[in-house]
Amino acid sequence: MNKTEFIMIHGGKPLTLVFCKRAGWSYGVQFGYKSYAPCRMLDYVTGDWQAYLQALQDTGATQAVVADFRERDEYEWIYKRMKDVSAIGVTPIVVAKWFGSLQLIHEYVFDVKTRIGVSVPTGHMNDGFLPDVAEFNKYSSERRDIHLLGGHPDQWLYLKDYYAPVADVASIDGNVMYMQAYKYGKMWSRRGFYHEFRGQGRSTQAMTIASMRNAVRYFHHGTWSTGKRVVTCQQQLGIVPIQQTLMVETV
Repeated sequence: MNKTEFIMIHGGKPLTLVFCKRAGWSYGVQFGYKSYAPCRMLDYVTGDWQAYLQALQDTGATQAVVADFRERDEYEWIYKRMKDVSAIGVTPIVVAKWFGSLQLIHEYVFDVKTRIGVSVPTGHMNDGFLPDVAEFNKYSSERRDIHLLGGHPDQWLYLKDYYAPVADVASIDGNVMYMQAYKYGKMWSRRGFYHEFRGQGRSTQAMTIASMRNAVRYFHHGTWSTGKRVVTCQQQLGIVPIQQTLMVETV
């Protein structure tokens, strides 16, 4: 497996580029916003599809979330989008939203390996959807690549371990580090939980950059906790929570 790529996307804020450069993350932009540098990922939510394809080439993006795959009847237009993106050498990411969808997300399109998007459940904004290992075993002829959307570092580490028998976490995107620092004055630690530094003279920018760096280290060297965010993943997968090293932060 190649090293997991961490991508920060926060609309089109210029400060995102500063965070990424300082923390060693890749830079991403949401389609429709200005890109302040060549980006690795251009996030598509809505808008003119042909304009998006052109923007992928203009920004130098290497991967693109083409659609949320919510039901079988959507296959034809989603597959067309996968072909459109693959034809210009960009990795298509299709977000699996129902059991059985992996059967219709082709492993390769025009010799470009596709990526399964996994929407990590946050517990308040959306419930996500986590395809289980059995589905990968049933519908894949080789190891798949996964892209994690959203969530927190303990969930990323847990899902990396959960999918390890069948897939690799090739990339992750999110802006949780900035949101935790900006809203709550919290910074992710190397040990695997958030520390609160509100009122202690640490800037939002400094906490964000430190959190981003610590999250990468934790992903590669940490032990996931049994906090409620990991339990949320386990409940979705129908797994009885597993007791591991307790480093619990429940915020």
